[in-house]
Order: sequence, then structure tokens, then C-alpha cells
Amino acid sequence: MLLFDKINIALVVVALVYLLLALLILYRGRGKQVRNFYSLVIFSVILWTLGMFFYRSASAELSLFWCRVLYILATFTASSFFLFSYVFPENKFPSVKKIIFSGILNSFIVILVLVPNIIIKDVNIIEGEEKNIIWGRWYFLYFLYISGLFLSGLIVLLKKHLRSTGIAKLQLKYVFGGYLLGSNLAMFTNLLMVWWGDFRFNWLGQILSAFMVGFTVY
Repeated sequence: MLLFDKINIALVVVALVYLLLALLILYRGRGKQVRNFYSLVIFSVILWTLGMFFYRSASAELSLFWCRVLYILATFTASSFFLFSYVFPENKFPSVKKIIFSGILNSFIVILVLVPNIIIKDVNIIEGEEKNIIWGRWYFLYFLYISGLFLSGLIVLLKKHLRSTGIAKLQLKYVFGGYLLGSNLAMFTNLLMVWWGDFRFNWLGQILSAFMVGFTVY
């Protein structure tokens, strides 16, 4: 049975807004590669947001399953942004090496999430609170993967910004600023706080991603 509390309603609304922005990019965006790769970023964020909706709605029996799905979906937000950082704003297809690298790394982390007790051990349900995840001893690898890819992408954008001029410099300023703000806030609530055992705001990263999506679309 689906849960429609205030948080889940907000998640659905945000997912719909992201979908509208994705369609806007697909049909009105300039540059085929930029348009396609940024659409991948937005769709990965949409799936991640919906994953949180279903995770929060899941019964006790299905909570662990949806927890794994949620954390698998989150990996694609990092890898898609990493590739997008090489595409924007030059509209050049990323090198095969970078695609293979991100694909292998992403697959490795997905496998770790799927294997019991490596990244995620179990989910505890406490009445009146957000679900508590019991982490495996290798959770730090998941943290390093997400934070590492976002940091790498931000460094790529920053280097481009420093050597760019004109409209490209302004575009990079907005994209870099949006991702710097949105990704750091989302990682704090969805990666760090939950690592410390505080799950009160583990849904907030999906909403804070509006900074990343909105600034880039603008």
C-alpha cells in the first residue's frame, strides 16, 4: 500500500517537476550530446526520487528490497553527472575510456549493494520515525564512490570555467554552482547523516537536487 504523507507527496511533486524539465531539455535544448547526457542526469534523479517514495511506502517485508533499489538508483546520479561534466558545454561525446571506467565502477558498486551485509545489512522500522538502515562494514566504499564521482565532475567543470570566456563561462558558472550546492547538501543528508545513524532527513537529498537540476536547466 502506497504511503501519501507530506514527505511522499513532496517527492512525487518534485519528480514530476524534474520530468517536465527533462522533457524541456529533450525538445528545446541545444547540442545533441549535452541534451542527451543531461537528460540521463535528470532521469536518474527522477528514478532516485521515486525510489525513495517506494522505499518509504514499503512494508516491513519489502523495506530491505526497496532500500537496495534506492541505493542502486543513487549510483546512476553520480555516474551520469560524471559523464555530463565532460560533455558540457562543448557538446562532445565523452571518450570511450571514461564511459567504460564509469560503467565498470558503477557495476562494481551495484554488486556490492546487492550482496547481503556488504553495504546494507538490514532495515529497522521504528514507529513514528524514518526507517533506520543497518550498514555493512564496507559502506564507506559506497560513500567514496558517490562523493568521488561528484567531486571529479565538479573539478572538471571548474577547470573548464577557469579557462572559458563569454557565454560558456557564464553557463559553467551556473552549472558548477548548482551542482556544488545541491550535491553537497544532498550528500550531507543522504550519505553522511545516515552514516551517523540520523535518518530524519534521508529523503531531503532528492528535493535538494532541485538546485542541481534547476541551475543547469536555466
